[in-house]
Amino acid sequence: MFVLLSEILPPVLNNTNMAGVSTLTAPGSLQEFFCYADGVPFPSITWTKDGEEFDVSNMSGVEITEEGQRLTIRRVLERDAGFYECVVENRGGMVKANSTLDILMGKECFLIIVEVVDSSSLAIICISWKNF
Repeated sequence: MFVLLSEILPPVLNNTNMAGVSTLTAPGSLQEFFCYADGVPFPSITWTKDGEEFDVSNMSGVEITEEGQRLTIRRVLERDAGFYECVVENRGGMVKANSTLDILMGKECFLIIVEVVDSSSLAIICISWKNF
């Protein structure tokens, strides 16, 4: 009788846009968080918001895809602001990444400048009369 033992490799984050950063976005915009991971066995990924498991089952326009590695909010609302975390784990261990999502609200913007910083993030600048 032979027993095949599989090597256990702890999870690693290969690519993420959640490196402890804060993101400011406008209401109605698209927001995506991703935590691409590897490990043996392939890790499970859990998403939390403000410390609670994030359940998208009853949320229109919000989905978790790509084997749990991507969280997409199609039209950001004020209620989407908060502290997001992806928890990646298997029998070999656990890694986490997080980001804070802030929503541009209550500002009287007459000009919003959106600048692409890199392939996964934007800089949003609100110019209001209060700035002058």
